[in-house]
Amino acid sequence: MKKATTAELKRINRSNIFKLIYAEQKIAKQDIAAKLQLSLPPVTQCLKELEQMQLIEKNGRFESSGGRKPQVISCVRKSRIGFGIEVLKNQIRIIAVDIYGSILKESRIDLFYANTPEYYRQLGDFVNSFVLSMRIADKRILGVGIAVQGLVAPDGLFITYSPILGCTGAHLEDFSKYIDYPCRLIHDSEAAAFAELWFSRDITDAIYLALSKNLGGAVVINSALHRGQGIGSGLIEHMVLEPGGRPCYCGKKGCLEAYCSADALIGGDKDLDSFFAALHSGKSDQAVRWDRYLDYLSTAINNMHMLIDYEVILGGHITPYFNESDFYKLNKLVHEKCSFPEQRDYIHIGKCSHAVVATGAALLYVNEFLDSI
Repeated sequence: MKKATTAELKRINRSNIFKLIYAEQKIAKQDIAAKLQLSLPPVTQCLKELEQMQLIEKNGRFESSGGRKPQVISCVRKSRIGFGIEVLKNQIRIIAVDIYGSILKESRIDLFYANTPEYYRQLGDFVNSFVLSMRIADKRILGVGIAVQGLVAPDGLFITYSPILGCTGAHLEDFSKYIDYPCRLIHDSEAAAFAELWFSRDITDAIYLALSKNLGGAVVINSALHRGQGIGSGLIEHMVLEPGGRPCYCGKKGCLEAYCSADALIGGDKDLDSFFAALHSGKSDQAVRWDRYLDYLSTAINNMHMLIDYEVILGGHITPYFNESDFYKLNKLVHEKCSFPEQRDYIHIGKCSHAVVATGAALLYVNEFLDSI
């Protein structure tokens, strides 16, 4: 094995020190040396370089029982900013996040999607204006993740399938032409899954299911999105639940989308608020629909669990309405449908309840930056 050069060792030490500071959030120099089993001189030198790079800062001192109080060393949370946008049929949402994924600012604009130069120009104007309003140096801007309701090609350069948004065939360069910063495309469900795993660091392998207006899904293996080899991976919404059943927007019948999306649940109600208000007031029609919905959902979750024994994370617009009784009932149904005597609770409600899609799109750039240190 080739021996690492002095410069390479220095870079490795600097990377390990930064990642430790990032993970601990607040730490003293002496603790860095102890945890990484390094002597103080190389730690001091690396800290000096990271401070010159404006990636870390000193924030006061720790309490001490005796002697000089050690300095608190932390990452500069706003040293880099990632931006994410969620493109919907009649709206665009944009957010900015720091290196920990905290939302710094957000905005939205009503704009109907159209695959035209005028739409993309308005998109660019909106994004550029939002970024400029934050008054940050260009070197701190990581890029803009663009999440769309559609499947994205493996190379990320164009959209292969998008019947909801209607942007099949649109290219990354169409969306990014008028945006002054680096851009990348991502399927909205994959963006949401990435955000959920970001805030659930104890989970590395999972199936993500977005219970939103339209259903969505993604598979995460070893903390990375699994994209498959062809059409994609995690397209749970188009698994057939009832052969020959309800029509789906994809043109087929019986897809999970037609049974477990928010649109499928709402029925004749105005929106989710109206549905759950009626449900909790004891209305029988909504109670029947909710029980039927949980039955369909539990069947789908059990089917997924039989295929791959991972954690299941539920996100999207419906999950905030789940109460303890609903979650208990769902788990009970899933266990009853399982062919094996397993009682492990592997279903989780997502932790990212606000702007999850846009957040995930932004975090792709943040994650890439952290890996580069």
